[in-house]
Amino acid sequence: MEKERINQIKITGTLVENKLREGVAKNGKNTGKSYISGEIIVKSVIDGKDNLFPIRLYAFEQTKEGKENKLYASYRDLQKLLNRRITVSGTFSENRFWSEKTGQIASQQVLNGRFINEAKAGTPDGATYDFSGYVAKELVEKTNKENEIYAYELLVGQTNYTGTEASFYRFHIDPSRTDIVNSVRELYVTGSTVHFSGEIRYVSENIIKETAAVAFGSPQARSFVVTNRNYFITGGESPITGESAYDMEDMLAYKKANQAKDIEIQNKAKASGGISTAGVLKTKATSLL
Repeated sequence: MEKERINQIKITGTLVENKLREGVAKNGKNTGKSYISGEIIVKSVIDGKDNLFPIRLYAFEQTKEGKENKLYASYRDLQKLLNRRITVSGTFSENRFWSEKTGQIASQQVLNGRFINEAKAGTPDGATYDFSGYVAKELVEKTNKENEIYAYELLVGQTNYTGTEASFYRFHIDPSRTDIVNSVRELYVTGSTVHFSGEIRYVSENIIKETAAVAFGSPQARSFVVTNRNYFITGGESPITGESAYDMEDMLAYKKANQAKDIEIQNKAKASGGISTAGVLKTKATSLL
């Protein structure tokens, strides 16, 4: 039986930017086929704050069966909906890559759109998700420089369609929701199969920093924008058992496949000059990542 792999997002807001482009595939099995790709920016005003969601879109002009792809046609017409309210349904995906800055594999959680419709009148702005998978790493505290807890984080794995690999996603709990923190800490242990839902928040803030010390003259201030990306858990079920639950053999196989893929990413970065010396990828013994 197929393992638990619910992965759904839904975002309603104003289409404020359209950065899609059309092209023709130059290699691979789709060589010569027309496609449209890129991202759109949807602004949702939630709890009085602006959330700017970059949503990736990709579609070929024709389906695998050679028929007209309705998604392609709808993406081409998106310019007509600019500055109008839309509803996007889609999924999370994981982008794993080599980070030259940190010298290790990095993971980025991406919002992928699929179906786009003009929002129905009266539909409020919002960004929600529904997700199921297995706990790869139990709940941990996230603290700032003042050692204050600003969120709790849960790492959850989910297999692909073929059941050969897994992607990993980070979800959060607001520290004020002690009821959810306590329940997740007690029930969602490493290896358990879980199903939960929540809200997505991408809130930006302008940070101003002054030079700590200068040889002479006045300290200079510089500002930069930081976007806090959170995937807050707001509700969930007790761990799932039965045929759709992940077993330890599955999870260890995903971990092995993930490590092999990370080494491949690292070697490609090294070959392109992104790494000066080869390193050994390490994972914590308490994690199924």
